[in-house]
Amino acid sequence: MGVLLLPACHSARYEGYLDVGLGATNSTVDLMVTNGLSANDLSAVGAPATLNKVGAMMTLFFTSEPVTSFASAKRADTELFARYWHFMLAQGIYLGPSQFEAAMISLAHTDHDIERARLAAAAFFNQL
Repeated sequence: MGVLLLPACHSARYEGYLDVGLGATNSTVDLMVTNGLSANDLSAVGAPATLNKVGAMMTLFFTSEPVTSFASAKRADTELFARYWHFMLAQGIYLGPSQFEAAMISLAHTDHDIERARLAAAAFFNQL
């Protein structure tokens, strides 16, 4: 089984990206949200969550309230995030180990990679 890396993002990584690349990755994030990572779907299985995204970056916070500041981010359930992180790691999906890091989708990720990550996340939420 291959490993899918969704590394922590640093703002310098955006330097040099083409607009078409960001457009494609933004569409991919939108597709992931539409097809299985929406806050409504997560709430339906008892896991309130907020998915913040900008361009190709996203961070999943385990909270039912909007995350708009560091103070609101700190109120997220970091213990549930730790369980999620370990579950995803066991599925071969490498995420940043902190609730406060962003994942990034790039043009290096294939449709298969995205689907693997989406299915792994869905499996985690379905087991709650």
